Amino acid sequence: MLTGFTTVAQQFQQTILIQDARGELVGKRDHYLNVEGSPYLSSEWLTGDLKLPNLKVYKDLSIRYDEVEDLIYLKSGDDDNVMLKERPIEFNLAFPEEEGIIQRHFRLGFTDVPGTTPSSYFEVLEDGKVKLLKRSSKIIQQNKEYNSNITVKSFFHVITYYLYRDGKGIAVKKDKKSIFGALGDKQTELEAYVRNNKLNLKTDAGIEKLVGYYNTL
Repeated sequence: MLTGFTTVAQQFQQTILIQDARGELVGKRDHYLNVEGSPYLSSEWLTGDLKLPNLKVYKDLSIRYDEVEDLIYLKSGDDDNVMLKERPIEFNLAFPEEEGIIQRHFRLGFTDVPGTTPSSYFEVLEDGKVKLLKRSSKIIQQNKEYNSNITVKSFFHVITYYLYRDGKGIAVKKDKKSIFGALGDKQTELEAYVRNNKLNLKTDAGIEKLVGYYNTL
Protein backbone atom coordinates (compact mmCIF):
# COMPACT_ATOMS: atom_id res chain seq x y z
CA MET A 1 0.00 0.00 0.00
CA LEU A 2 1.08 3.60 -0.48
CA THR A 3 2.50 5.47 2.50
CA GLY A 4 3.35 8.85 1.00
CA PHE A 5 6.77 8.83 2.73
CA THR A 6 8.94 6.70 0.45
CA THR A 7 10.73 7.87 -2.67
CA VAL A 8 8.60 5.53 -4.79
CA ALA A 9 5.39 6.94 -3.32
CA GLN A 10 6.60 10.52 -3.83
CA GLN A 11 7.38 9.78 -7.47
CA PHE A 12 3.97 8.18 -7.83
CA GLN A 13 2.28 11.27 -6.39
CA GLN A 14 4.19 13.63 -8.67
CA THR A 15 3.36 11.48 -11.70
CA ILE A 16 -0.39 10.84 -11.49
CA LEU A 17 -1.90 12.60 -8.46
CA ILE A 18 -3.12 16.19 -8.42
CA GLN A 19 -1.18 18.50 -6.08
CA ASP A 20 -1.73 22.13 -5.21
CA ALA A 21 0.89 24.91 -5.34
CA ARG A 22 2.26 23.79 -1.95
CA GLY A 23 2.68 20.22 -3.11
CA GLU A 24 -0.28 19.02 -1.05
CA LEU A 25 -2.43 16.27 -2.50
CA VAL A 26 -5.79 17.46 -3.77
CA GLY A 27 -8.70 15.28 -2.78
CA LYS A 28 -12.47 15.31 -2.74
CA ARG A 29 -14.04 15.18 0.68
CA ASP A 30 -17.31 13.33 0.95
CA HIS A 31 -19.97 15.83 -0.13
CA TYR A 32 -22.88 13.38 -0.12
CA LEU A 33 -24.20 14.71 3.16
CA ASN A 34 -27.52 13.44 4.48
CA VAL A 35 -27.83 10.84 1.72
CA GLU A 36 -28.66 7.31 2.79
CA GLY A 37 -26.39 4.56 1.49
CA SER A 38 -23.05 4.72 -0.28
CA PRO A 39 -22.13 6.33 -3.63
CA TYR A 40 -19.35 3.79 -4.13
CA LEU A 41 -19.32 0.40 -5.80
CA SER A 42 -17.86 -0.77 -2.49
CA SER A 43 -17.87 1.37 0.62
CA GLU A 44 -14.55 -0.28 1.54
CA TRP A 45 -11.24 0.56 -0.09
CA LEU A 46 -10.32 -2.21 -2.52
CA THR A 47 -6.92 -3.28 -3.78
CA GLY A 48 -6.52 -2.81 -7.49
CA ASP A 49 -4.49 -1.46 -10.37
CA LEU A 50 -5.07 1.06 -13.13
CA LYS A 51 -3.81 1.90 -16.59
CA LEU A 52 -3.35 5.49 -17.77
CA PRO A 53 -3.71 6.78 -21.37
CA ASN A 54 0.07 6.46 -21.80
CA LEU A 55 -0.45 2.70 -21.11
CA LYS A 56 1.58 2.80 -17.90
CA VAL A 57 0.15 0.49 -15.23
CA TYR A 58 0.17 1.17 -11.48
CA LYS A 59 -0.44 -1.82 -9.23
CA ASP A 60 -1.47 -2.56 -5.64
CA LEU A 61 -3.34 0.69 -5.07
CA SER A 62 -6.21 1.41 -2.69
CA ILE A 63 -9.10 2.34 -5.00
CA ARG A 64 -12.69 3.42 -4.54
CA TYR A 65 -15.11 3.81 -7.48
CA ASP A 66 -17.72 6.58 -7.20
CA GLU A 67 -20.71 5.36 -9.22
CA VAL A 68 -22.56 8.68 -9.02
CA GLU A 69 -19.81 10.74 -10.68
CA ASP A 70 -18.26 7.79 -12.56
CA LEU A 71 -14.83 8.54 -11.09
CA ILE A 72 -12.21 6.55 -9.26
CA TYR A 73 -10.26 7.87 -6.27
CA LEU A 74 -7.10 6.69 -4.58
CA LYS A 75 -6.03 6.52 -0.97
CA SER A 76 -2.48 7.68 -0.34
CA GLY A 77 -1.27 7.55 3.24
CA ASP A 78 -3.75 9.38 5.43
CA ASP A 79 -5.36 11.14 2.45
CA ASP A 80 -8.71 9.75 1.28
CA ASN A 81 -10.28 10.28 -2.15
CA VAL A 82 -7.16 11.68 -3.80
CA MET A 83 -7.80 12.95 -7.32
CA LEU A 84 -5.96 11.82 -10.45
CA LYS A 85 -4.38 14.04 -13.09
CA GLU A 86 -5.71 11.82 -15.87
CA ARG A 87 -8.71 9.56 -16.26
CA PRO A 88 -7.53 5.92 -16.31
CA ILE A 89 -8.54 4.00 -19.41
CA GLU A 90 -9.08 0.85 -17.37
CA PHE A 91 -8.79 -0.50 -13.84
CA ASN A 92 -9.14 -3.75 -11.92
CA LEU A 93 -10.57 -4.28 -8.44
CA ALA A 94 -10.15 -7.29 -6.14
CA PHE A 95 -13.41 -8.20 -4.40
CA PRO A 96 -13.25 -10.57 -1.42
CA GLU A 97 -15.95 -13.24 -1.82
CA GLU A 98 -16.73 -16.45 0.04
CA GLU A 99 -15.05 -18.50 -2.71
CA GLY A 100 -11.96 -16.25 -2.68
CA ILE A 101 -10.78 -13.05 -4.33
CA ILE A 102 -12.69 -12.12 -7.48
CA GLN A 103 -11.00 -9.79 -9.96
CA ARG A 104 -13.38 -7.39 -11.73
CA HIS A 105 -12.25 -5.44 -14.77
CA PHE A 106 -13.52 -1.98 -15.83
CA ARG A 107 -12.81 -0.08 -19.03
CA LEU A 108 -13.84 3.02 -20.97
CA GLY A 109 -13.69 3.78 -24.68
CA PHE A 110 -16.86 2.06 -25.90
CA THR A 111 -18.63 4.08 -28.58
CA ASP A 112 -22.28 4.14 -29.65
CA VAL A 113 -23.70 2.70 -26.42
CA PRO A 114 -27.15 4.15 -25.55
CA GLY A 115 -27.16 6.58 -22.64
CA THR A 116 -23.36 6.66 -22.25
CA THR A 117 -20.25 8.33 -23.66
CA PRO A 118 -16.82 6.93 -24.61
CA SER A 119 -15.58 8.14 -21.20
CA SER A 120 -18.13 6.00 -19.30
CA TYR A 121 -16.77 3.03 -17.38
CA PHE A 122 -18.15 -0.46 -17.98
CA GLU A 123 -17.40 -3.71 -16.24
CA VAL A 124 -16.27 -6.16 -18.94
CA LEU A 125 -17.77 -9.57 -18.22
CA GLU A 126 -16.87 -11.19 -21.56
CA ASP A 127 -14.20 -9.78 -23.85
CA GLY A 128 -14.48 -11.70 -27.13
CA LYS A 129 -15.76 -10.66 -30.56
CA VAL A 130 -19.07 -10.02 -28.82
CA LYS A 131 -18.44 -8.31 -25.49
CA LEU A 132 -20.76 -8.48 -22.50
CA LEU A 133 -20.69 -5.14 -20.70
CA LYS A 134 -22.25 -4.18 -17.38
CA ARG A 135 -22.91 -0.53 -16.66
CA SER A 136 -23.39 0.12 -12.94
CA SER A 137 -24.26 3.64 -11.79
CA LYS A 138 -26.07 5.43 -8.98
CA ILE A 139 -28.30 8.48 -8.83
CA ILE A 140 -29.56 10.47 -5.86
CA GLN A 141 -33.30 10.30 -5.51
CA GLN A 142 -35.53 12.26 -3.14
CA ASN A 143 -38.66 10.90 -1.51
CA LYS A 144 -41.01 12.32 1.07
CA GLU A 145 -42.06 10.09 3.90
CA TYR A 146 -45.76 9.27 4.05
CA ASN A 147 -47.78 12.06 5.71
CA SER A 148 -44.58 14.01 6.32
CA ASN A 149 -42.80 17.06 4.94
CA ILE A 150 -39.42 15.42 5.51
CA THR A 151 -37.51 14.66 2.31
CA VAL A 152 -35.25 11.64 2.40
CA LYS A 153 -32.32 11.40 0.01
CA SER A 154 -30.91 8.03 -0.97
CA PHE A 155 -28.74 6.43 -3.63
CA PHE A 156 -30.61 4.46 -6.28
CA HIS A 157 -28.64 1.76 -8.10
CA VAL A 158 -29.09 1.45 -11.89
CA ILE A 159 -27.60 -1.56 -13.70
CA THR A 160 -27.78 -2.09 -17.47
CA TYR A 161 -26.27 -4.87 -19.59
CA TYR A 162 -25.09 -4.50 -23.18
CA LEU A 163 -23.91 -6.80 -25.93
CA TYR A 164 -21.21 -4.91 -27.82
CA ARG A 165 -19.91 -5.75 -31.29
CA ASP A 166 -18.87 -3.96 -34.45
CA GLY A 167 -18.51 -0.71 -32.50
CA LYS A 168 -22.09 -0.65 -31.22
CA GLY A 169 -23.80 -1.63 -27.97
CA ILE A 170 -27.28 -3.11 -27.63
CA ALA A 171 -29.03 -3.04 -24.25
CA VAL A 172 -30.29 -6.44 -23.10
CA LYS A 173 -32.34 -7.71 -20.21
CA LYS A 174 -31.32 -10.64 -18.06
CA ASP A 175 -33.58 -13.13 -19.79
CA LYS A 176 -33.38 -15.63 -22.64
CA LYS A 177 -35.63 -13.81 -25.10
CA SER A 178 -33.70 -10.54 -24.90
CA ILE A 179 -30.24 -12.10 -25.11
CA PHE A 180 -31.07 -14.54 -27.91
CA GLY A 181 -32.75 -11.73 -29.85
CA ALA A 182 -29.67 -9.50 -29.56
CA LEU A 183 -27.26 -12.27 -30.61
CA GLY A 184 -29.43 -12.97 -33.65
CA ASP A 185 -28.01 -16.26 -34.95
CA LYS A 186 -26.79 -19.69 -33.79
CA GLN A 187 -30.09 -20.12 -31.97
CA THR A 188 -30.09 -23.92 -32.16
CA GLU A 189 -26.59 -24.20 -30.72
CA LEU A 190 -27.37 -21.68 -27.99
CA GLU A 191 -30.58 -23.46 -27.02
CA ALA A 192 -28.70 -26.73 -26.65
CA TYR A 193 -25.89 -25.09 -24.65
CA VAL A 194 -28.31 -23.47 -22.20
CA ARG A 195 -30.22 -26.73 -21.77
CA ASN A 196 -27.20 -29.01 -21.42
CA ASN A 197 -25.41 -26.70 -18.97
CA LYS A 198 -28.55 -25.66 -17.11
CA LEU A 199 -27.62 -21.99 -17.43
CA ASN A 200 -29.55 -19.41 -15.44
CA LEU A 201 -29.73 -16.38 -17.72
CA LYS A 202 -30.95 -14.21 -14.89
CA THR A 203 -27.45 -14.26 -13.40
CA ASP A 204 -24.25 -12.55 -14.53
CA ALA A 205 -22.43 -15.90 -14.59
CA GLY A 206 -25.07 -17.51 -16.80
CA ILE A 207 -25.08 -14.73 -19.39
CA GLU A 208 -21.29 -14.54 -19.33
CA LYS A 209 -20.96 -18.28 -20.08
CA LEU A 210 -23.50 -18.08 -22.89
CA VAL A 211 -21.81 -15.13 -24.62
CA GLY A 212 -18.43 -16.79 -24.13
CA TYR A 213 -19.75 -19.92 -25.83
CA TYR A 214 -21.25 -17.86 -28.66
CA ASN A 215 -17.80 -16.39 -29.29
CA THR A 216 -16.42 -19.88 -29.95
CA LEU A 217 -18.95 -20.68 -32.70
